Amino acid sequence: MTLISESFSAESEPNSARIVALEEDVNPITLNTHLKCYISKDDGDTWAEVILSDEGDFDNNKRILVGNADLSLSGIGSGTDMVYEFITHDNKALKLHAVALSWD
Repeated sequence: MTLISESFSAESEPNSARIVALEEDVNPITLNTHLKCYISKDDGDTWAEVILSDEGDFDNNKRILVGNADLSLSGIGSGTDMVYEFITHDNKALKLHAVALSWD
């Protein structure tokens, strides 16, 4: 699965971003192996990888995933069109129930 969000407009070019997601495993998922996340500030032309971490359970089925991206790294384009992307690997299934993206 590749899930790419619609673009969000930042008021000024951000240097960092934070993502929070509610995720439910259908198959056992290893973060940053079976599920990877990326954030772009140039509408998906270049991507910064997010290292996801499990912040605990939201309820019995869903866990809270969080991660940060450094958008000032070399090779990351410039812009204000914010987009996130989730990619699953090894045919692992999961459900994303909610995603929030913030930046500064």
